[in-house]
Formats: sequence, C-alpha cells, structure tokens
Amino acid sequence: MAVFVIWKYVNPTDHTAATAKNIYENPSFIEKQQALLYISPEAELLEKKEQQGSIVFIDHKGKAKGFPINAVEYGGTVVNGHDVFIDQSNKLSLFGKQAITKTFTEDEYRGLKTGLLPQTKQFYSIYNSGLSKKHDYKMTIRYLSQQGEFETALIPYFVSAAGEEKDHVLLLTQDLITSEFQLRSLQLKDHPTTKLITSLKLKNTGNLDAVSQVISDEEAYYFAASNYETEKYEDINLYRVDKKTFDVQTTPIAQYRSEQETESSLPLTFDNSIYRVNEAIYFMNGVGTIYRYHTKTAATETYMTIRPKPIEPANHAQMQFKNGQIYYVYETKNKEFYLDRYSLDTKKRTAHIEIENLKKYLGDQKKIGLYNLDIITSKK
Repeated sequence: MAVFVIWKYVNPTDHTAATAKNIYENPSFIEKQQALLYISPEAELLEKKEQQGSIVFIDHKGKAKGFPINAVEYGGTVVNGHDVFIDQSNKLSLFGKQAITKTFTEDEYRGLKTGLLPQTKQFYSIYNSGLSKKHDYKMTIRYLSQQGEFETALIPYFVSAAGEEKDHVLLLTQDLITSEFQLRSLQLKDHPTTKLITSLKLKNTGNLDAVSQVISDEEAYYFAASNYETEKYEDINLYRVDKKTFDVQTTPIAQYRSEQETESSLPLTFDNSIYRVNEAIYFMNGVGTIYRYHTKTAATETYMTIRPKPIEPANHAQMQFKNGQIYYVYETKNKEFYLDRYSLDTKKRTAHIEIENLKKYLGDQKKIGLYNLDIITSKK
C-alpha cells in the first residue's frame, strides 16, 4: 500500500507557503494523470530569485494543474509506478511508496540529468556546479542512498552526458584542457567514487558536444554528439563504444548545412533524445525528424517525421520516448498546447489531446521553458 502525503512548498524569497493539496491526498490521484511536465526559467533568473518554476500534471482529460517549485534549469522529474521524484534547486522529494524530502544547504541551478537506476531503484540528479580550484571541474550528484536517504557527492570532472546501466550511473566526461573524452561509471554507495571505463579515441574533440544521454546494450555503449564546424556546417554522429575492445565506431546520422538547420535542430531534450528498441536506436532532433540506427550493421535512415514542428519559442515543446512510443507536447500558432502520441512501429499518430491551462504556467517568455516530460499512464 502506497503512503500518500501532503507536500508543502515554501518559497524562500517571501516565506509564504502554498500547499499542493491534491498531489497525494488519495491513492487514485496519480492514476488519473497521464503526464508530468517540469517548467523552469533560465538559471540566471533562478539565481536572482526573479522567477520560480512549476511541475504540471496533465490528467486524461487534458486538464493541467501546476504547483510551484524551486526549479532547476534542465531539471526534471522521474515517475516510476506510484513513485514521483522531484528535483529542486534546494531539495529532493520522493512521494509514493516512500515519502522522503531533504533540503540542502547549497542551491543548484544548472541541471544535467535526472534519472533512476533500474536495478537498485535509486533516483538521482546531476548538476553543473562550475569551476573548481581543487578539481578539474565540479559536478554535483544528489541521490537516494541504499539506506533510503537523500545524499550528495562530488563528481570531480566535467560531465558532458550521463545515463543508467543496472546499478550504476554512466558518465561521459571531458577534460577541458585536452578536450579528450572518457567513459566512467559511478555506483551510488556510501562514498560514491567514479571508475574509469575507458578513454575514448575520438576525432575533432574540440568541436564535439553531447546531445543525448548514454545508453547501452550487452555489447556496447552509445551516445550522440554534435560535431559543430561552423554555423552552416554540423554533423550529428552516433558513437558506439565496444564493451570488450573499447573500439569506437563513429556513424553520421544527421547532417545540417545551413544556419537555419543548425539553429533549430538541437534535440528538445538531451536526457531522452536516443532510444533503443531491440537492435534499433532512434534519435529525434528539434524539428521532429527521427533517425534510425541499426546496432548490428551501423546502417542509418531517416525513419519518420512528426508534425507540427516546434514554433518559437522552441523551449515550449518537449518529448519523451517510452514503451515503443513517442510522446510530444507542443504549442501551436494559436497558442494552444497538445500532447500527441506516435507509434515507432507503425509511424502513425495514435493519440491527440488538447492541454488546458498550460499557457498560464509558461507565458510567452523565451526564458521559461519545458525541460522534462514524464508519461505516467497512457490510454490506449
């Protein structure tokens, strides 16, 4: 039986409290929701305490209900059954079978990845904490310990991308002096320390930026990165790192040869832009084009396109791959919001629902955006 609590949000700026009364007052609440959105201003506004963010639940009728949070730019939530994990600048919260909240002494405003280790069921969030006098760089990870408490630890490297595999976090790190990349693992034990998997032999490392999470199968690790030459020349490559030999195979999956393409094609999210189904890996860019890569042959193809493509501001759209589907939230020119579902198998749209009241949480500002979409339950 799940434990349901009332979660109170305290705004540190004006010390007023608003109670999110409906989140876990009754066991049926989460079952009535189909999606959860994470809305945040840019980090500079968060640091100045000029804006706050929201989490917004979307029920099966398309009605949006939001609650204020101390947001993180590129922060997020993770929904796992009845458990909802919420990342905030000064705290972590988990509601569901457990009710755990911890407030931290230092705020974090720039997120990198929020996730869940599938084997140990440990939630975590990684933050870009900035330059460090003692280490190459300072990234911070907050996580649910194996004792069921939230803890924090230092990652003394610049982390370009992250992902999950069984009981550990996968980290793609980069040396900011040599520009070289490494793959590392991090187990979330009492005193987490990173372990080097391999140093990667990549070309043009000074031009590379990860644009996806790190994923894996039994044979290899995979991630996507942008090889940005000029404002009119950019390649998106999929990198395959063999688990036995650590040989790296580089495969171009998308090529942009105009300023318009390079400016508009970055993925809507770097946390969920690639997705594996059996021997295929899918990558979705920022204009709704989905590419497919075959893990056995390295063959690529432009697989499908979803429409409409995001309008300005582009950060008012978001997507998630889940259970062989693509979920896509977007704004139309008429200022209406919709949630669409597409099947990766048939390439067809299988659901289309208007979202009511989402506009009041986003407004028209470019500096406030959708940074995460979590599908909770989906009607057939």
